[in-house]
Amino acid sequence: MVSKELSMVLDQCVPCGGALVDRRGTILSPGYPELYSNYLNCAWKISVPEGAGIQIQVVTFATEHNWDSLDFFDGVDGNAPRLGSYSGTTIPQLLNSTSNNLFLTFQSDISVSAAGFHLEYTASPSTREPMGSCSCRLKRGCEASVVRSLSFLSGNGPLVVSVSMGVDGSARGSGALSRRRFTSLL
Repeated sequence: MVSKELSMVLDQCVPCGGALVDRRGTILSPGYPELYSNYLNCAWKISVPEGAGIQIQVVTFATEHNWDSLDFFDGVDGNAPRLGSYSGTTIPQLLNSTSNNLFLTFQSDISVSAAGFHLEYTASPSTREPMGSCSCRLKRGCEASVVRSLSFLSGNGPLVVSVSMGVDGSARGSGALSRRRFTSLL
C-alpha cells in the first residue's frame, strides 16, 4: 500500500484529464498503477485528424463498482451521445467512435478507490460511413440484383463482406476475415 503523500505525488505525475491530439496514445487514471485518489473529476478530449475515428483498447480496468465511473462520449464534450458508462471491473475490450473526437470523464467519490485504468487509443478509419462500393445489374424480366461490398477494420484485421440480393427477396452473403473465408446464406 502506498502512503497518502506518495499517492498525492503520483496523482500529480499522471494528469487528471487533458487534450490529446496524437494519432495514438495512452490514458491512465491518476496515480496509475497505484490506487487513484478520492474526489476526482477528470476529463480527456481526444481529437484525431478529420475523417478518422478513434478506437480505445482497454488494457486494465478496476474502479469502485457503482460509485466511481469512466464515461465515453462520441464527440467533443459531455453533451455528445454517450457510448457507455463503466464501473467495477467489466468494460468492453474495444470501444469505437463515429467521428474524429472522443470525450472521456472519470469521477471518483469520497471513499473507496481502486487500481484505476490503462487505456490505449488509436486513430482508425471512421465508422460513420463504411468504405465500399455498390453496383446494380438489371436482368431479363426487370429483375434486379444488388451487390454491396463493405470493408471494416476489426481487431483481427480487415473484414470484407459482400451481399447479393435478388428482387424475389433472396440474399446471399460472403466475406473474409484476415485469411479465413466464410460463406453463409442470409
